[in-house]
Amino acid sequence: LKGCSSRVTAPSAQTSAPSVPLVLSRASGDMFVCCAGPDDPATEGESIGVPAKRVPAPPQELPRRIGVKLRRQDVSEPWGIRLEEQDTGIFISEVMDTGAVKEYNAGAAQGMRIEADGLVESVNGEEGTTGMVRLMKEELAVSIFVRPARRFDVTVDKRGKRLGIMLRHSSGGGNAVYVKDINDDSVVKSSGLDVLVGDRIVAVNGQSMKAQALVEAISKNNSLVLTIARVDAA
Repeated sequence: LKGCSSRVTAPSAQTSAPSVPLVLSRASGDMFVCCAGPDDPATEGESIGVPAKRVPAPPQELPRRIGVKLRRQDVSEPWGIRLEEQDTGIFISEVMDTGAVKEYNAGAAQGMRIEADGLVESVNGEEGTTGMVRLMKEELAVSIFVRPARRFDVTVDKRGKRLGIMLRHSSGGGNAVYVKDINDDSVVKSSGLDVLVGDRIVAVNGQSMKAQALVEAISKNNSLVLTIARVDAA
């Protein structure tokens, strides 16, 4: 991910789309049902717990989508974004320190920058995962549309019980886990916690860490502050 000589075209009035260096991690087949107390391994289907309190998401004014046109001189040049593939699409896991996206962000207005956790909606008009990945690898010029994510905290006290949510992460690890499923009798549903299927958990108790460490922290700690990244429905 060395510096690239990419040229960036300013976004259109509608919101143009960004580019991405292609480090793509596919979803792992391993699933985790969280969360048990420190001495009680989690098992699927169990979901008892008592939330301490709910921290509502602060209002955020986000564009529905951001679009940017990017160009590079050679296919070996990175676009400047790490991608993770989930069941619900391709997400930006990290914006790199070099590349066309960083160059675009440097001149973009607040709220119009390409940030981590955004959902890549299309690449050169292609919306299918396979097609988007291929285009990112092969093309010198791309037009990408991204739906930005908003972040907020959800606080819960498990009191040694299980949350009743199933978590999954990419095979490459990544820096987030996402909510694959929520049991019907889970504390998340029964207590009205603001957690939805498809949400990405990007930090626990204020600490960012690798995916497997996030799973372990959620499982072992009774008092949790989950930082959620959510892409709202279009």
